[in-house]
Amino acid sequence: MMKCHPISSIEYLTQSQKSIGPVTAYYTDSSMEPAGRWWCPNNWIRADGDIADSKSVARLAQGRHPVTGKAMVTGKGEQKRAGFDLTFSSPKSFSILWAVSSQQDRRRLEAMLMDSIRDTMEQIASEGLIEARRGKGGKTREAIKSPIAAIYLHRTSREGDPQLHGHSALMNFAMREDGTFGAVNNERILKEQMRLGAAFRLRLAERLEAAGVPVIADLDHGFRIRGDNPKLLNVFSKRRKTITAELKKQGIDRTKGHAEAADLASLATRGKKDDLPSPADLAKRWAKEIQAAGYQTGDSWSRMDGPQIERSIQTEHTAAKQIVADAIDEISKKQSLFERREIEALALVMAVGRSSSAAIQTAVDAAMTDANVVYTKRDELFTTNGIIREEREIAQIARSRQNEARSGFSTAATNLALNDDKFSDEQRAAIKHALSPHGVVVVEGGPGVGKTTCSAAILKACVQDKRRLILAAPSWTAAEILKTELKCNASYFAVDKLLYELKSGTLAFHHNDLILIDEAGMCSNSQIAALMRYAAKSGASVRLQGDSHQIASVSRGDPLSLIGRAIGGAEIRTIRRQKIEWMRAASMAAQKGNIKTAFEAYANNDAVTIATDADEAIETAATIFRESKGEAVAIAATNSTVAALNARLRMDAATIGLLTGPQITMKAIPRGQKNPKTAEAVDLPLRAGDRLIMGAEAKIGDLTLRNAARLTIRRIDQNGMIVLAIGENREISTTLSEIQRSGREGSAPIMQHAYATTINAAQGATWSKTIWLAGKEDSRSALVAMTRHTSTLDIVIDKASVPRSFDAEIMLDRTGMSDPSESIDERTDEQIIRTTGKCMEKILRPRNASDILGLPAQGQTIPRKARMSESQIRPDFTQLLPKRHGFRRDQMPDAPPGTTIVPAKTPAEGAETEAFKMLLKQIRDGQDEAAAKAQQRSRHDADANIDTAAADRRRFDAWIGNDDDTDGGAATMPQDQKPRRSSILDTLFNTDTEEAPPGKPQTPFQPTWRPPARPAPAHTTGTDDDYDNSAPGM
Repeated sequence: MMKCHPISSIEYLTQSQKSIGPVTAYYTDSSMEPAGRWWCPNNWIRADGDIADSKSVARLAQGRHPVTGKAMVTGKGEQKRAGFDLTFSSPKSFSILWAVSSQQDRRRLEAMLMDSIRDTMEQIASEGLIEARRGKGGKTREAIKSPIAAIYLHRTSREGDPQLHGHSALMNFAMREDGTFGAVNNERILKEQMRLGAAFRLRLAERLEAAGVPVIADLDHGFRIRGDNPKLLNVFSKRRKTITAELKKQGIDRTKGHAEAADLASLATRGKKDDLPSPADLAKRWAKEIQAAGYQTGDSWSRMDGPQIERSIQTEHTAAKQIVADAIDEISKKQSLFERREIEALALVMAVGRSSSAAIQTAVDAAMTDANVVYTKRDELFTTNGIIREEREIAQIARSRQNEARSGFSTAATNLALNDDKFSDEQRAAIKHALSPHGVVVVEGGPGVGKTTCSAAILKACVQDKRRLILAAPSWTAAEILKTELKCNASYFAVDKLLYELKSGTLAFHHNDLILIDEAGMCSNSQIAALMRYAAKSGASVRLQGDSHQIASVSRGDPLSLIGRAIGGAEIRTIRRQKIEWMRAASMAAQKGNIKTAFEAYANNDAVTIATDADEAIETAATIFRESKGEAVAIAATNSTVAALNARLRMDAATIGLLTGPQITMKAIPRGQKNPKTAEAVDLPLRAGDRLIMGAEAKIGDLTLRNAARLTIRRIDQNGMIVLAIGENREISTTLSEIQRSGREGSAPIMQHAYATTINAAQGATWSKTIWLAGKEDSRSALVAMTRHTSTLDIVIDKASVPRSFDAEIMLDRTGMSDPSESIDERTDEQIIRTTGKCMEKILRPRNASDILGLPAQGQTIPRKARMSESQIRPDFTQLLPKRHGFRRDQMPDAPPGTTIVPAKTPAEGAETEAFKMLLKQIRDGQDEAAAKAQQRSRHDADANIDTAAADRRRFDAWIGNDDDTDGGAATMPQDQKPRRSSILDTLFNTDTEEAPPGKPQTPFQPTWRPPARPAPAHTTGTDDDYDNSAPGM
C-alpha cells in the first residue's frame, strides 16, 4: 500500500543534539536501517541514487540549495510545509521472506523494494501527479519539470517485527517548466494513492516472480507468497497483538476482521523504535520465533533460486482483459458510478500472479473506451449501459403505473385513514398521496417526522377496503419494528427474503395487495427493480417510504431517490422526535446538510466533549454511560470502535449493578467479519442483564432470530437454563449449548454485546439517550447519528482523528530518517468542532447514474399495456408530449378515438411547433384498428390475460434504449411507426449524443434534459381534465 502524509518539519540533529537521547543513534545504525538515497530525475540538483546526506535534505525542506544553503524559494517560513512523506509498505508475507532469508537474499529483497519504490515515483512524475504551486497562496497549479525526494528503507515495525517499508520524503521544492522554483502540491497524489499503492505492490510481486518466488493475489494485503507459513504471519504481528492485549483489558478477545483496530487501542501502545532491543538482540529473537513457528531452512516457499516465473504476452493480455472485466463487475455491484482509477486499482491487485502492470494498463484503456462503458462527463465518472438500463426500467415501471384506478382506495377508506386531528399538514398530504390511485407511490420523510404514523393510516385504509398489506424492509429487524409499531398481523419480510419467496413460488402477489417498503432508501436498485417487476405483473400496488438523505444501501443505487425523480412524491420534513426545541432545530439543520451548524448547537449547550485520543474518547463515553445509569446507547461508525465501546461499557454496566449473578462464557463470532464462514469464534462473557445483538440469522429451537435482533438475558439459572427476552413482549428459555449451536449448520452464532452499535445498525431505531463517538462520517451517517435520541445526545470527538494540515515531523541524522511522528496539535476545541462538522459536509458521489445523466422524458419509455400481444404494440405518441406543449382536447380535433391526451394549460398562441405537427401526423398514421381495440378491452379481460414478465422485459429493453430490432415487442413494429432518437425524440427533448472523451466512442443515454429536483405531489382525486397523467414536471 501507499500513503501520502504532509510533513510539517524535517530537522537535522547536530552532534550536540545527540546527547539528548538514544533516538538518533538507533536511526543512524547502518546495520539496522540502510542509508537514504536520492531520487532526482536527470540529476538536476543531486546525483540520482547517491546517498542522501541529512544536512542537504534538511536544507531542501527549508527551500534552500542543498550545498550552498542559499534560499531558492521565497516565502518559506516556520509555518510552511516541508514536504510529503510517501510511505510504501510491503505485504507482511514479503517481510517474513526477508526475515528467514540469508544476508545475500535479504539484500536482493531490499533492492526489489527500492526499485519498486523508484519505479512508482517515476510513474508519479510521468503522469504529472506532482504539480507546482504559483501565485498568492499557491492557488495556481502547473506542471513541474524536476522533483526531488530522499528514499529511506526501514526494516522493522515499532514492535520489533520484520516489516520492510520505505519512506519517500518528497521535498516541497521543485523546478517548474520555465526553470523557476516553487512549492509542490500533492492533491493529485492523494487522489491516486490507492492505485499507486496497487501498482507498487504488483511491481514488487513481479520482481519476486523474476526470482522464482510464486505469488498469489490477496485483496486485503496486496499479495502473499504461495505456500507461506501462516504461523510466521501470526508470530510477526506483534502490533496487532499489542492492540489486542490492550483491548482485552477491557474485555475484548480479538480484533481480527476490524480494519481500524489500531485506532482504538491506546496511543501508549504505539511504541518508539528507540525502546527496542539492539539489532543483534532483535536478530536472536527473530531466530527463536522463526524456529518456534516450525520453519525449516530451505522450505520451498522461501527459496529464491528457482527458475524465473514467466508468462507469454498473449497470456498476460488475455488474463488482463478478464481481470478488468471482473473489476468493473465487482465495483459496479456497489456503485452506479465509478472512476477509472478505482477500476485500475482493483485490477492491479487482482493481477498478481496472473498478469502484468503493462497488460492491465492496456486492458483498462480498452475497457474505458468500450461501448458498454459510458462516460458521464462529470467528475471523471463512468457507468455502464446495464446500470443505466436498470435505472430506466425502474423509472419506466413507476411512470407506467401512474393513474391506475384499482390502486386507489375507496372514499370511506380514505376518510377513515385521515380521521385524526393530530396529523400535521405534511402528514395529511403524505397520507393522501399514499392512498392515491397510482401503482407506485413515494413518501419521503426525515428521521423522526412521523412516517410510521402515515403507515398506520395506510393500514387503516387496507383494513377498510379488505386489501392485503405486506410489509418489507432491507432487514428483518426493520420490518419487524414496523410491524410491531403498527400493532398488526400483516406479513413482513426482509426484501431479499420476499424476493426469494416470489421467485420460488411460495408467495405470489395479487392485484389487491399493497406492498409497503420501509427504509426503501437502504434497498439497492436491483432489489427494487426485481420487486417492481413482480408487482407490475400482478397489478399489486407499491408504496415506498424512507429518506434519501440518510444512509443508502451498501449495494448499488438509491431507488427511493430514483423513483422520486421519475414520478415525484410527498415529503414530510418537520422533525418531531427530539423533545427539546433546540435539538429539533439542530436535527433540521443536519437534515439540510448543515452538519457544522448542528455540531455548534450541541457545543453551545455543553453536549460536545473533545478527547485527546481514542482511549480518552472511550473513557468519556463510559463516564456518560454511568451518569445515565446505563440508559444511554453508544453509536460509532466502525465495528472496531463498537467492539471497544461494548467492552468498556459492559464493565460499567456491572459496576452500576445492571449485571447480576454468575458469569458464564460461550463461543460466538463478532459482527462485522468480512468472511463469517471462516471467522474464528471467540469467548463471549454473559451475565443476567447483558444486552446482545445478532449479526446473522440463528435458530434456537423453533424460534428464528433475525440479523440485528436485540436480546436481553433476563436470568441464568443454577441448572444452566438461560432466559432470553426478545423485544419487549417475548421470553424464551434455552440452554448455553443450544445457543452455541444456533448458527448456520450448527455453528457458533454471530453475536456480540449491544451496549454500542454501528450507525448503520442504528438507522430506524430510537432511544431516549445516545452517545455518539464522532469520527469520519459523511453527511448521511451524521444525520442518522444525530437523530436517534428523544431526550439527550452527547457527542464525543477524538481530536487525534480530526484531519489537520501539518501533522508529521521527521528527524534526520547523517543518512538516517526516523519514522514520521505526529506533531503537537494546538487546535482549540472550537476549531476541532468546526473542522469535524465541515468534513462531514463533504459532497458525496451521486448514488444513481441518472443523477448525472438524467432520466428520459415520459415518452421515451413505453407504458405497460395489459393484454397487448407483441404484434399489437403501437407507441402511444401522445406520451411524447412534454408539459411545455400542453394542448387540450379541443386543440387536437384529429386525434383518433381512445387517444390519451396530456392535459395542461392553454399555451400561448403559435405554440404549435413543427415537431408537434410531425407528432400529430404520427398519431394519425400510427393508430390502427387492432391497437384501438386493445385499448378498449375491459379491465377484467386484461387482468385475465396479462402479459408474462419475460415479454414485459423484452418490451422494456426495446424502449429503454435497446434499438436492436431482433428482440422484444418493438421488433414487430413497422419501421415508419417506430419513433427514433434521431428524429422526433431528439427534436422534442434535445437528447443528442454528447461529446465523448478522447478515444471514447459516442455513447447513448446522455440526455441534456433534467427533471426538477423535487416535483410536487400528484393529485389524489380529480377528473381527466384537471389531472396531469404525465410524470410530474415533464
